[in-house]
Amino acid sequence: MMRTYGFDARVVQDHFPGIGRYAWNLLRHLPQVLDETERLVVWYAPSARNTRYTWSVLPSARITLVPFRTDVLSVASVLAS
Repeated sequence: MMRTYGFDARVVQDHFPGIGRYAWNLLRHLPQVLDETERLVVWYAPSARNTRYTWSVLPSARITLVPFRTDVLSVASVLAS
């Protein structure tokens, strides 16, 4: 049975240097501990200013990147939760 885990990576952007770096490093290393029956779906903010991290360097075999158009600090994001 395939297990899928979700990761909200909208904080991986310039506005959140501390938690963004932590989330990014976690994302880079998570594929190493996933087995062949596990995958990771990552929601990210494509419109957020991001000069530190390159999404294309993440391993793509076990990670699926999903653009999430609502900013982490927006009213719509708060209302959706």
